Amino acid sequence: MNDKQWYSIEDCTILPLKQFSDDRGSLVPIECGTDMPFVPQRVFTTFAVPGGTTRGEHANLETHEFIVCPSGALTVWIYDGTHEKSIRLDRPDQGLIVPPTVWIELREFVADSCIVVLASHSYNAKEYIRDLPSFEAFRKGQNQ
Repeated sequence: MNDKQWYSIEDCTILPLKQFSDDRGSLVPIECGTDMPFVPQRVFTTFAVPGGTTRGEHANLETHEFIVCPSGALTVWIYDGTHEKSIRLDRPDQGLIVPPTVWIELREFVADSCIVVLASHSYNAKEYIRDLPSFEAFRKGQNQ
């Protein structure tokens, strides 16, 4: 895991995961430290999100996140203060790495979608920027 101070949307990457399927169903393992660039300290799921709801709406100062959508689909909007990008997650055999200092919003959830997020750090409310104007001011401060 890179210890850069500032990340951009170019540092947000889709990582493919192995999938094993047979007549019993499919299995997608995630090997921490192999399939993803960190060993998670926290794992959480989000599900039963009502249509039209936006989740996330924050940037982390230290935490890297790996987001997988094993069921359903959603759009992840990322923003680094200058550039923005939307990425559709709709496959259980891939995940999106979102590094710190990048704004993230989870949008356009399909009914009955479920996401799993593996985070590099334990929860700490103090390392979150939770409103977009504060994030933009924070990113502008990087050039001073």
